[in-house]
Amino acid sequence: MSKATSKNSYASKACDRCGSKRRISKTWKETVATLTGSTVIEYSQIICTNTVCQAAFEVNLAKETKKRQSLQKEKEKRYEESKKNALKRKKTLKKKK
Repeated sequence: MSKATSKNSYASKACDRCGSKRRISKTWKETVATLTGSTVIEYSQIICTNTVCQAAFEVNLAKETKKRQSLQKEKEKRYEESKKNALKRKKTLKKKK
């Protein structure tokens, strides 16, 4: 089991892209249901203090998110098509018998 790390340990590291300092922009807590009840998880959003670097990161993140969503849609479409084809094969096998 991994040990929990303090939120300041990530914020104190330099930005991987530009080397500037990073800071915590917001924190929030969520309650997640588990098999034994629920657990409260605290999240922190850490951003780069260099606005140009952060803007470039957000643009890149938006592109990646859009790409993931399109891939997910394609995957769902292929799944639906394979389901339809399986039903067609099943019907044609029944007709041949």
